[in-house]
Amino acid sequence: MVDDTDAPGGLFVHWIVTGIAPGAGSTGDGQTPPNGHVLPNSTGNAGYFAPCPPVGSGIHHYRFTLYELPTTLQLPAGSAGVPAAQAIAQAAASQAQLTGTFLR
Repeated sequence: MVDDTDAPGGLFVHWIVTGIAPGAGSTGDGQTPPNGHVLPNSTGNAGYFAPCPPVGSGIHHYRFTLYELPTTLQLPAGSAGVPAAQAIAQAAASQAQLTGTFLR
């Protein structure tokens, strides 16, 4: 998951991918991991929405979070954006996170 904790309207989810197999591996730029399922982001579209904070809105913190989820996790139908992100975070057994900043 990729989100922006400093978005003007509150938390903004840029990307959610579930179903990534555990273990080492990689994907090419713009690719979804094998067996990955992309959920709608805060724009309502299934895909990656690149960070682009409004000019003058200060430093934005972008969190890249990898969650360990149960294989039985069932998100509510129509889950997208922040509600999906919250459900995933609550169901996680563990997580790893990297935060980057951006200022325009």
